[in-house]
This record gives sequence, structure tokens and C-alpha cells, in this order.
Amino acid sequence: RELARLFDVSHMTMRKALSTLVADGLLIRRRASGTFVASPEVLARKRGARRYVHFIHVCEFGFFSEAAQGMSQELNRHGLALVLRDVGGWTFDQTNAFVDSLQGDDVAGVVIYPLLFSPNEMSALQRRMSQRGTPIVFIDLGGDAGVETVMNDNSLGVALGVRHLYALGHRRLG
Repeated sequence: RELARLFDVSHMTMRKALSTLVADGLLIRRRASGTFVASPEVLARKRGARRYVHFIHVCEFGFFSEAAQGMSQELNRHGLALVLRDVGGWTFDQTNAFVDSLQGDDVAGVVIYPLLFSPNEMSALQRRMSQRGTPIVFIDLGGDAGVETVMNDNSLGVALGVRHLYALGHRRLG
């Protein structure tokens, strides 16, 4: 229940996600004790069998759960898994060190949304990852830092919402 609240998903969705991780051997369920992360040895063997995309995020932002669910579904269609890492409260150096630790054949890529660091810092981060051959994409970074970014089209969403409300007869919008 705590994880479901943290990630803003239903209890059933969280149970399904945990069951998938148990089936993949990444978590171990012990009756009357709880659910635990598998041993480092088991995790190392499993990593060789599957590739991961790391989603580095700050949970406080609006559409986080929808973005994570959509990415997870699409990655699963391609045989990849999503790993979430909330870096809320981290400094740039802490985040940078974590991203630098993401090495190896099991890392298929990194998605970062949205971090409160400068575009120049994000650009430097992208250059280092690119030199290592690890794809990295930013969501809603904005600015002109010369980095790969996917922008959320909020203005189109608002325009469609206003049109819909107007079509329903609402005339006082604002």
C-alpha cells in the first residue's frame, strides 16, 4: 500500500508489478515475512538476461505516474524493463555520480525527468553518457542546451480541453 501511494497507482497495479518482479526473480516473497530484494548474486545473474532503461525523476512533478506506466509498457513490448530512481533532494553531484554508476551491458538507456539543474549541467551529463555509448533522453528540459529532449505539449492539451468544455456549452472558462 505504501508503494502504491508513493507512485500514485492503484493497489492492484502495484500488486501486479510486484508479482512481475517476483516472477522475474528480482524479488522474493516469504510467507509471513514479506517481500525482499533478491540476493546480489541472483540479481547479477538476472541482469545478464535482461536490459534496463533507468528513469531518473523527481516524484513531485505532475504526470509522473502516467509517464512511468507508459514507458514501462512500451519498454516491455521491446523486451526491456524500467528501473525508477527518485532523486528528489539530491544535488547535481549526487545525481551525476549515480548516472556515472550506470554502466554495463544491462543498461539500455537513461531517461531523465525533470531535474532542477542547469541546461549546461544536463548537456555535460549527456556528453559523458554519449561517449560511453549509453542513450540518454531528457523530458521537458527546455532551453537550448543542445541535448536530446522530449517536450510535453501542455498547450495542445489545454486547447483541446477548452474546445471540449466550450462544445459542452460552458462559456465562463478561466
